[in-house]
Amino acid sequence: MRGTRLIDYQLVDSGCWERVAPVDVTRTWHEFRVTIEAGEREPISKVVVVHTTTERGEWKITSVEGPLP
Repeated sequence: MRGTRLIDYQLVDSGCWERVAPVDVTRTWHEFRVTIEAGEREPISKVVVVHTTTERGEWKITSVEGPLP
């Protein structure tokens, strides 16, 4: 979204290894509490889940759940 700015973030949780085997170690997720400012609106704070995967040793973001209310 244009004009959206990240003000603050804090890692809340990470996961993939707590699941029952076999575990896919090439994918994981990280839960963050973020505070964003969108245009002229008041800043909002919410939790987003960032999904990541690794390719050739480099981690990349594959999706983000819940960026806007």
